[in-house]
Amino acid sequence: MKGIQGQVTIQGEPAPAGVRLEFQLANESFSFTVRTKEDGSYKYLPLAEAPLKTGVYRVAILPPAAKTVVNETGVAMSEKPSGPKNYGKYSNSQTSGIQAALNDEVVTLDIEIES
Repeated sequence: MKGIQGQVTIQGEPAPAGVRLEFQLANESFSFTVRTKEDGSYKYLPLAEAPLKTGVYRVAILPPAAKTVVNETGVAMSEKPSGPKNYGKYSNSQTSGIQAALNDEVVTLDIEIES
């Protein structure tokens, strides 16, 4: 299994950095998550020692996760990202309608999210 790459756009604009793409292998518990870069692109090329399973994956698009930051007094706090809390039907792999058939090649999957 070589991997997957692509571009995520939301309302015609590149997805912000940190948007999560969750790939769930259909009818199995195997999944993996990849995050977008500043330009909305993403890429997951696993090591040869830990290849992805071949098959059809359902995809969910999730907003960036909260991150932990340490303030000036040394206290760790959760910083929530700006933007939506979810992307509606796209935030559930069962309802998003997005699928990727992964095989022994690098697969390109570009995703456009519209409201």
